[in-house]
Amino acid sequence: MLLNGDSHKKIVLVDDDPVNIQICKMVLTRTIPNIEFRIFQNGLAAIEWMEDDSKEIENGGEQILLLDLNMPVLNGWGFMERFTKFSNELRSKFSLFILSSSIDPLDIARAKEYSSIKQFYTKPLNYATIKNIFSLSDPAIQD
Repeated sequence: MLLNGDSHKKIVLVDDDPVNIQICKMVLTRTIPNIEFRIFQNGLAAIEWMEDDSKEIENGGEQILLLDLNMPVLNGWGFMERFTKFSNELRSKFSLFILSSSIDPLDIARAKEYSSIKQFYTKPLNYATIKNIFSLSDPAIQD
């Protein structure tokens, strides 16, 4: 089942689990035409990319960022602490969603403390979640 949308979609996936990365890539490529992935296995690598390519990101289109919470080096919460320090111009280029195996109510409540986080979803990624993510990030997309 494909979601309709007329623009090229960019997905930033920050997750250290190779199985989840494969699931996300498989489900998204079967659902969304014209999709491009940028994958980071920890929060620090994603933050460094944003720092290094900030001007390019600011001048580009919106990107959907799927963030895991439990990762080595810099976890999702550490990522969020650093992400909130970026300029509004940079932060506004990302529709940020938590995609985590955590079902801890404290994690869900903590995610609500960040205005940059649009929604908290539990793994694995599925069609209903994709539909919700894209409707929150791009209302023009419909199935």
